[in-house]
Amino acid sequence: MKRLIINNIKIMIIIGMFVVLLMNKSNAASENKTQTINLCGVDVTVEYLVVTNSDKSYITSLVCKEPEKLNGELVIPKTIDGLNVIRLGYASFKNATGITSVVIPATLDDGGTESFKGCTNLKEIKFDSDVRKVPSFILEYCEGIEEVTIPDHVTELGSFCFARCPNLKKITLSKNLAVIGGSNFEECTALTSIIIPKSLGNTDGYVGHDNFKGCTNLKDISFEKGITRIPEFLFYGANSIEEIEIPDTVVEIDSYAFDGCKFLKEIILPEAIEKIGIEVFDDCTSLEKITIYDNVKSMGWVDDIKNLDTWRESGLENMFSNHNSNLTMYCYKDSFADEYAKMLGLKIVYMEKDHPTQTGVENVQHYTRNDTYYNIDANVSNNTLNNNIRNNVIKNNIIKNTAVDNTISNSILPYTGQSLLILILSIVFLAVAGILYKNISEYKDL
Repeated sequence: MKRLIINNIKIMIIIGMFVVLLMNKSNAASENKTQTINLCGVDVTVEYLVVTNSDKSYITSLVCKEPEKLNGELVIPKTIDGLNVIRLGYASFKNATGITSVVIPATLDDGGTESFKGCTNLKEIKFDSDVRKVPSFILEYCEGIEEVTIPDHVTELGSFCFARCPNLKKITLSKNLAVIGGSNFEECTALTSIIIPKSLGNTDGYVGHDNFKGCTNLKDISFEKGITRIPEFLFYGANSIEEIEIPDTVVEIDSYAFDGCKFLKEIILPEAIEKIGIEVFDDCTSLEKITIYDNVKSMGWVDDIKNLDTWRESGLENMFSNHNSNLTMYCYKDSFADEYAKMLGLKIVYMEKDHPTQTGVENVQHYTRNDTYYNIDANVSNNTLNNNIRNNVIKNNIIKNTAVDNTISNSILPYTGQSLLILILSIVFLAVAGILYKNISEYKDL
């Protein structure tokens, strides 16, 4: 028994030493530094963190300790002592009221939360010619900024880049923009219009959540000529939009594109539309009229009209969840949209082929949810029925969390400096220790 215990202890010590050695070898070394550098033509004190990982060093969490000295144009340094500056720290230039413009280097990946908050005279942001990505948080809470132009060499926006800039009135997006993180213009209450570049819809890019959430005066939305796809989440949560005109070149609307547009009242989809993704109009509680033509062959999860009975029986499919009780589908009789609307029990207005738009519509027929499909009393209101069905089934198309992770892609876990390997080894160590403890307990009982 004694020998067993000693052997088990030896094994645990060996494993523990192995983990410690690996930790010492793989840990990212970090060092806090304070230095005087020249910014805006004056010497100022800055603090930053030097991180060394896998024989590569860089500077993060850069903070200016004397922002009141800065005046005119601030050029964020690309390097300090030969090391790339990749991230600003929290409130790095906060209340630097003398700054009038800022130049962003290509090395910078993250602007740091509230970096330019209180910089009331900061009116212009510029980008080096080799910048491809606008750093996340770069002008969050910047009260002074009124207009931003993203140059065409930029292909990506991070997240929260211009969020909560209350005086931002105009934003011109890059014509080559392909990726937009989340909440970039959230609560920019002075923003009134936006032009979506066709690059955003004609590439396999990505759009995050809530980019126009809280933009209470954003009413004028247009698209660059030639766009073929409305990307997913584009206007997710944009609850100021009341109407929108989709170009006739668009053939697809991706999932959740207008999800949560609570004040959208009417929308006419162009005849070229072939596919409408899942939950595109979920929570559009003011939507009363939608026009869909007969080129559409896929709506929500349903991509084959033969499967409508299956979805009807499940009660799970609803591209218009939480819709207005007066929502009416304008479509052609026996079209995919017609059958889909019947499945959901929406009101329907049939258009004649001689009248491809709503103007001059004749032979109008209205439908409510039919007892043929659900064996219920026809007098039950759509609203009541929808709630009953929704409460008795499990909704299987839950929106996944696509918040952008702005941590550096170097396998270091946020805030710990530990590699993923260390985490795995630690778990293994604990598991082995548990097994050994169990063995010792069993032999003790004997």
